[in-house]
Amino acid sequence: MKTLPSLLTYTAGILLFAGTSCTKNPEACITTDKRTDRFVVNEEIHFHASCSRNAESYVWRFENKLAGPDGGTVVTRESVKFRFSRAGRHQVKLEAHNNLHTAEAYMTVYVYEN
Repeated sequence: MKTLPSLLTYTAGILLFAGTSCTKNPEACITTDKRTDRFVVNEEIHFHASCSRNAESYVWRFENKLAGPDGGTVVTRESVKFRFSRAGRHQVKLEAHNNLHTAEAYMTVYVYEN
């Protein structure tokens, strides 16, 4: 017959293992409010990660050479608004994180003069 302390240790080990093994890998996904990848300079674009799965936090990176010293702007929300200040092809990167893993998604948007 097992004693109470050894039984508690055994049960706690099972709970710890079960809790960490259930974490699924995140899946990153980017959408916009419009069904297009074509926008005009300074148009406000709403980007969403709501189609992503199993993520607890998000990091957005916008290719905009005028926005910051590293060549981009970093935002950490599920949904963001952004305006590109120059025409051209721009890449948007989303990182979806959970406590164990990171997934990435990319979107190319085309920005034109008015």
